[in-house]
Amino acid sequence: MIDFDPRSVYEAAAGDFSDARSTLYPYANERVLDGLRIRPNDQIFDAGCGAGDMAVLAAGLVGEGGSVLGVDIAPSMVRLARERARKAGVTHARFLVGDFEYMALEPESFDVVVCSFGIFFAKDVDATLRKLWRLLRPGGRLALTTVGRNFFSPVSGVFMDIAQSRLAALSIPQPWKITEDLADLRITATRAGLHSPCLEHEDYLVRLEDVSDWWRIIQGSGLRAITMLMDTKTLGEVRTTTEAWMREHDIRALTFGINYLFAEKLTRQRENEQ
Repeated sequence: MIDFDPRSVYEAAAGDFSDARSTLYPYANERVLDGLRIRPNDQIFDAGCGAGDMAVLAAGLVGEGGSVLGVDIAPSMVRLARERARKAGVTHARFLVGDFEYMALEPESFDVVVCSFGIFFAKDVDATLRKLWRLLRPGGRLALTTVGRNFFSPVSGVFMDIAQSRLAALSIPQPWKITEDLADLRITATRAGLHSPCLEHEDYLVRLEDVSDWWRIIQGSGLRAITMLMDTKTLGEVRTTTEAWMREHDIRALTFGINYLFAEKLTRQRENEQ
């Protein structure tokens, strides 16, 4: 199987990603921000910030006394995030191009760390989560989201089956599968030293106004990596066949499963008491 290159995939997917996430499945942002209990003046690190939707919302919660630093590996995503902040009048959010797995940031320099649909791209998930945890000050909060078992089902599975039927040697890179199971995610969190993490799973219905909406989702997600492996003719055949299957089975919504992880770092007093 070929390696999944998040930089090239999301550089290509940036526009579709921003469009699909803001219009078709914006709920993850709301759940994460609510669970983080963000306060005025908080300093926030958004690891894998994408097009900046979460970061800009968080900036509104911390106020001018707080700050948000968003980092993403894809330059096009960072450009979209900066433009989103500019349009929202947000001046206390910065966005940088970089790989959060390897960035040198000062330990205990943030009150909140969030990584939304990004931790599974790390070469070493345990070490990267441990690093993100170290960035938190005592009393700081961390949130992760990962893709659950239902990843735009049932269409994603049908799409991949049809793609492989056209190209038998087509490899299907799916790095998100390493964190799709809540039990495995809890083990990863424990190895990284997170204190009493709270894990939840929710399935959401992504309603499709038109059968073509599924293509916007595919092109704006990690599944775009599969489309990038096909030539134009094959890709057209796969899309047409998939949409015919959707019409035949009257598919009007997709199920998107999301795993949520929340953890709070002990204050030094509470740590000494334990």
